Amino acid sequence: MDYEEVLFGLKPVLNAQSAAELPLEQASLERYCAVLEQLAVHLRAPANRDLVRESGLLRQLLRVQELVFEAALQGGSSSATLLRLGSELVRCAANAMVDNDDNRREFLGRAGAEGHPLLDHYVPKVFRLGGHHEPVGVLKMRTIAMVQNFCLDSREYKQRCARTVPSPLVACLRELGDAYMEEEVALTLKLGLELLEDLADDYAPTANLDELEFLSSLLYRMAVACESADPDAPEESDAPEDVYVDALQCLSGIVEAIADKNDSLDLSDRERSREVQRVLFDVLDALHGKEFPNKLIVMRRVTSCIGYVSANESCPNCHMRTLCYEVLERSQDGYALCGALFVLSNSISKRSDVDEVLAHVPLQRQVQVAHGFTDPVQFQSSLDLFRKCLNLVTALTFGADHQEALFSVLRTCHDQARYYTSLAPLVDSFLNKLLAVFPGATLAAHRSLLDVVAERGGISACLLLEKVSKVPGVPPETFTRLLDAIFKFHDSANDGVSLQHLFHITRALGVHLHDTGARSGLLLLSHYSDKLTLLLTSVLSLRDKEDPATTSVLNNAKFMAGMIWNTSQNNPDLQGQEMADLLQAAKTLL
Repeated sequence: MDYEEVLFGLKPVLNAQSAAELPLEQASLERYCAVLEQLAVHLRAPANRDLVRESGLLRQLLRVQELVFEAALQGGSSSATLLRLGSELVRCAANAMVDNDDNRREFLGRAGAEGHPLLDHYVPKVFRLGGHHEPVGVLKMRTIAMVQNFCLDSREYKQRCARTVPSPLVACLRELGDAYMEEEVALTLKLGLELLEDLADDYAPTANLDELEFLSSLLYRMAVACESADPDAPEESDAPEDVYVDALQCLSGIVEAIADKNDSLDLSDRERSREVQRVLFDVLDALHGKEFPNKLIVMRRVTSCIGYVSANESCPNCHMRTLCYEVLERSQDGYALCGALFVLSNSISKRSDVDEVLAHVPLQRQVQVAHGFTDPVQFQSSLDLFRKCLNLVTALTFGADHQEALFSVLRTCHDQARYYTSLAPLVDSFLNKLLAVFPGATLAAHRSLLDVVAERGGISACLLLEKVSKVPGVPPETFTRLLDAIFKFHDSANDGVSLQHLFHITRALGVHLHDTGARSGLLLLSHYSDKLTLLLTSVLSLRDKEDPATTSVLNNAKFMAGMIWNTSQNNPDLQGQEMADLLQAAKTLL
């Protein structure tokens, strides 16, 4: 780069100390633009980026950029040319900050008592300029690039930009969105969305419903414009649909962040909140038959958006049930069906809500919907809705075929939870509800259910043991598998065992000894005496505590200890040191 030539070509501009001193002759402005255009090209070289800072030129260019925008935004006959000059200055600043932290600090150093002249004043004004054609369209695109290069990979700088940039940027995107089919506009739109996504974590908590509505509607337009990727197309293809795919990914992340992180978002307006949800459902349906990169991420994000919106305390979910019934009736997309179940689940707060939902979506239909799910994320809503709708009455409506279908879905959820761990608490919660309301004979008849419970262990194994212990004819192998699962807690003793867990273990073992015959009691005491001793010893350590939870555990343990003592007296063959230790622990507790 010929540094002296650049200085000579820009000297009249660099000498200006105020907007009024800028040379406004058309021919002169054109020459300055040409010099800056060449400088921007030279700034692609890392060495030149350091040179402009070390020489003080970068500081001068940033100062002049402020003056140019001050003059250009006042209007006048030279406004268009000044905007073009400002555009070239922005381009130089953007290129200077690529992979150069020192230049970014130089940019930030322009801040004064009244804020940062560019970030706080002129950048927002540029984004709010009307029009998307030359010179405004190019200026907006370069301004987006400048801000993005400034805050790239810097949490501090992103937070700084998030103070003033997002709302004007959304206004810019709103105007660009009206012309998104134009190739250059689509590119600027994509860049703007990438910047907004970069700022989403800090912007989302302050976004309003109007912005959420716009971004959701833009997401739908991108979903419609997006075309399936041609598997035979070369990877370097620059087809227009690639821009829409990128925009989809950015928008889905932005909308998800707003729905998730904005606790103050007011969704109390029934019609507006319902329209947001309808648009999100339409996005999923529009994308259902299309294939494109990162589709799974986009579909999951949009589904999460529906869930987050419905989880907002101000959202009137009861008034969205009709929309959900329509989705469940017409949609072929698993993510849309999942979203509908999310909303229905969040609409339930009392028994009458359950009755209303079941009148339109019976449990059998819910099972049918869940049976078609393939992504573990989709099962979250079905498990939550199952749990809320399942009770002693509705459990009786399940015939044998529907029971098998339900347990099959449960098995699938259990398998998926191994890899998608956030599903596990929902599986456990629903499983425990199912074990509580289904008759023991029904539970004992399904091997697939036993497999799930035996593998999950914990409280579920206790509940099932308690239920099937009351059922005649249960094979010893069933009890063995459940007892093995129950005593798994010793393998993780370092993590501790909750009082709730101890409550269920002591209760289930006591009931098992009480309700089964001598053969089952003999099985428990002869094969698990050491584990029973450890359990009773653990409970004995709680005797000095007087809180209600501990008292309940101690009462259950005393009942279990009494059953152990009685069983041992009826089985004289139970001998040995382990048995003696067990009986001593039982006697101490009693």
